[in-house]
Amino acid sequence: MLRLAVLLTVAGCASGHTHVIRDNEVVFRARSVGPARFVSVVDEASRITRADTSASFAMVLPGGDWLAMTAGALVRCSRDGATVRWAKEGVDVWHAVAVGGDAVVAIGTIADPAALNGQRRAMFRIDATTGAVAWQTESEPVSRGAEAVLVRVGDTTVAATFAGETAVYDNGVIAWTEAIPDGTSDPLLVAAGTNVVIVRSPRRTADDYSHDAPLRRPLGVRVVDARTGIEWGSTALLPEGDDLVYGQIGVAGDGRIAIEAADQRVLPSPITIEGRPGVKLDQTSTPRLVVIDVRDPAHPTARAQPMPAVTEVAASTRIAPGEVVFIDRYAANGETLGIRMLDLAAGTLRRAPLLRPRRVLVGDGIDSFVQVTHLARAGARLTFAGVFGGDVGALRARVEEVDGCEAQDHVECFNVPDSVTLAPFAGFVGAVGD
Repeated sequence: MLRLAVLLTVAGCASGHTHVIRDNEVVFRARSVGPARFVSVVDEASRITRADTSASFAMVLPGGDWLAMTAGALVRCSRDGATVRWAKEGVDVWHAVAVGGDAVVAIGTIADPAALNGQRRAMFRIDATTGAVAWQTESEPVSRGAEAVLVRVGDTTVAATFAGETAVYDNGVIAWTEAIPDGTSDPLLVAAGTNVVIVRSPRRTADDYSHDAPLRRPLGVRVVDARTGIEWGSTALLPEGDDLVYGQIGVAGDGRIAIEAADQRVLPSPITIEGRPGVKLDQTSTPRLVVIDVRDPAHPTARAQPMPAVTEVAASTRIAPGEVVFIDRYAANGETLGIRMLDLAAGTLRRAPLLRPRRVLVGDGIDSFVQVTHLARAGARLTFAGVFGGDVGALRARVEEVDGCEAQDHVECFNVPDSVTLAPFAGFVGAVGD
């Protein structure tokens, strides 16, 4: 049995280990609450005019260190946050995978004075010890993408964007690439032995839908050799409605792939907006669990079935070997952001609470929230990053009642309230599983 372990990097604390990132004083603080361990980070450059902080990427390196996009830089820090190994500006990592114990291959943007806006989209290798970029390469799918997923198979890293796939060897040489001129919805990608499984659905626009029969657009599944790009097999799954809209993906202990999805039907209806004709889209969604079996790569299968009923369990619940772990994406006051543990063989789904937003009674008061914006998998580990505000239980961002004029840096103070409540957003990263 595996104990649930969570490590979060958040903005919102005011004491601990101090470092400098982007010429700002940044504070990291470690603490633990029950089964969860936390590391906090906050920009202390200005007491009053604090900007919102965010975290957009996180991964756990071999040995337990964190690599994360937070405080405007790519940062490597120790598991407890006590030591920042290095911080690198000029890169924005969307996703990365470990290459041995001393490097990562990443996809995102990297500084280039000759490129539009001074940055270009690329895959690049980063020395995890120093933060130095060893090589960088690009392809049509990479340069057109705005989001991406990566998987590591042997000595090959495969990237998928809405515009296609690209595989790169450890030395930076492109092994193969396949562009999709018209693009698709953002894909899902997972490793399966020496292969990768690519899941895509057609791109959707408001003009695609009609009152007539459901469109039943296929969810495509391909099994591709990671090193050569050769397709071994493919299949398509038809929804009952217009589309199968997918979310998170994971691999069960028996090798089958589980995807949380929804069978979606969209019905347009004419409306008038300020005297002009328009279209209103009414949407219905039925939760579905998509199960893909690629144990025979030449003959993959896919089916959609009802999502199992959720059983609520305690926060200290352990994750069983082979369970697929999903995480909720959003929670506000009175709600709980939790993790869901799917036993595909038994057909059960358990949910344990992780973070609980609550109202903060400071000044006029604020409603707390937490939102996960980035997810990535490496084996059984799920890493995530996002943003929160206020008090979400184990994580707390600073909320203060301050003088209204001081809050505006004493600019145009003639028409401001005596006091205001400041509650800047804070970023966080975390991990669940091995």
